[in-house]
Amino acid sequence: MSSDVSHQFIRCTACGCVCFKPGSVHLRSCDHCGHGWVAHAVEKLQLQAPPPCGQVEVARPEPVFDLSSLVLYGAQAVPVRIKILLDRLYSILTAQQVGHILHMLGWSLTDYIRGYMLQSPDGKALDHWLMVTPDEEFLVLKQFLRFGETRPIVELMTLQCLATANHLPDPQVSPSPKSCQSNGRGTLRFPLSSRPF
Repeated sequence: MSSDVSHQFIRCTACGCVCFKPGSVHLRSCDHCGHGWVAHAVEKLQLQAPPPCGQVEVARPEPVFDLSSLVLYGAQAVPVRIKILLDRLYSILTAQQVGHILHMLGWSLTDYIRGYMLQSPDGKALDHWLMVTPDEEFLVLKQFLRFGETRPIVELMTLQCLATANHLPDPQVSPSPKSCQSNGRGTLRFPLSSRPF
């Protein structure tokens, strides 16, 4: 998914904007409506005919590319749960197919294996990373249910998340120190004092 992806007519599911235009500052947000890439691209995946009830889809390069684009396009880091699921799908494809998907989305194999990019495309060292937001992550996780290789993992992750949500302590009662901060747009910043180097 090179820059050609941005020229496709991909409607925003949040507001109806008819064409995703990559942001001048953040590629993952639309300059037309301000919503994220996932809000636009997830419609393409939802329009694909789902397998009949109870059946699963085979992990082929095209649908895996589409799903990968939700996570990797314009991003510089991959959330752990999604990386586990992508790894499972990539294990079904050939090394050449995986390499092609990563290259088209602006990732090297080394960066993908690490889970984040060390440098921006212009060679500058990164100290913060763009990635899917928690809300986008939920939408993306649901897309993995269509594949036999990932459905049981997503179902287990969902149960674990629900169990964790039901047992979380009240954050007002015992606040924990923050080792990283999210701005809600999928960017993480780590305070200098918490960096291990």
